[in-house]
Amino acid sequence: MHRFSFRPSPAMVVACVALFVAIGGVSYAAVSLPKNSVGTKQIKSKAVTKAKLAPDAVRALAGKAGPAGPRGEAGATGAPGAAGAKGATGAAGVAGPKGDAGATGPTGATGPTGATGPTGATGPTGDTGQKGDQGNPGTPGTPGTPGSKGDKGDKGDAGDTGPIGPSNAYGYHPSGGTPLLPTATVTVASVQLPAGAYAVTASLHLTGGPTSEAPLCTLYGGPNGSTTLDSGSASVTSNSFNSIVLQGEFTSASTATVSVSCFSYYLGTSVYPDIQAIKVGAVSAL
Repeated sequence: MHRFSFRPSPAMVVACVALFVAIGGVSYAAVSLPKNSVGTKQIKSKAVTKAKLAPDAVRALAGKAGPAGPRGEAGATGAPGAAGAKGATGAAGVAGPKGDAGATGPTGATGPTGATGPTGATGPTGDTGQKGDQGNPGTPGTPGTPGSKGDKGDKGDAGDTGPIGPSNAYGYHPSGGTPLLPTATVTVASVQLPAGAYAVTASLHLTGGPTSEAPLCTLYGGPNGSTTLDSGSASVTSNSFNSIVLQGEFTSASTATVSVSCFSYYLGTSVYPDIQAIKVGAVSAL
């Protein structure tokens, strides 16, 4: 802390003497003090107060202001004061210079599509462009109503005669007959043929036994000889003769079998078969 000393001025000394005289209650006229005879030793401690000093003495006692002390800590923020009344609007200031253009902002979202405007006038026809690639075939249209039948055309010329097709004949002619059994089916002939298309004819000659009857005979053909081609019967009596002719066609992609079987009710009838198979180009039903 800064210390300073106080040295009273002459005026102050005079003031203190006057005060002392007043306190002591002794009249200035009754006492005669010699000049410069009253000092600090003659004045009682704390006897002179500020109220008893003259204004000039008070001002004289005041020393020069010392240096400012350190700044104290900031006090707590006071409560906000009431808002003042709104002042009058000031006059518009002079417009400042135009500022630099700001950076371009981000693109905004696309707004909804507006209503379609009216169709504009047709412009002039442009030049013909290059031919584009052929498009994919379109969906076939609905068939139209058939037109009326036209007149019959003239008969065309006869075509050339085609080449002779393949033709091979196969014959089966056993030397003896095959006797039939009562109430049984007996195979009287069987022939193996190569793959192909065939027209088959079986001629059966029957001789009668002791009892008259009419045997039933069937012609088979095909890959395993199980396809029925034709069947027939003929009546015979004791020591009589008769014939049955059976015919048929078939096609086989592998080795084929042709056979004839006959069913008889009585013992004694015999069958003498003859089979002829002709290989042809193709077999067609009529």
